[in-house]
Amino acid sequence: MTRPNEHLELSTLAACKAHRADMATLILIGARSTRRVTRPGGRAWLYTPRSVAET
Repeated sequence: MTRPNEHLELSTLAACKAHRADMATLILIGARSTRRVTRPGGRAWLYTPRSVAET
């Protein structure tokens, strides 16, 4: 992130608030297998495995 007002926010789609998004917003939609992985220091990553088992 390069701008002072930029930040990273991980959320479920159900909890997203449309008024918070503008033309500078990037929204990534995961899959059922997407997981939030907490890293040392409390920062989280969004992780989706490359291959998903067929159901």
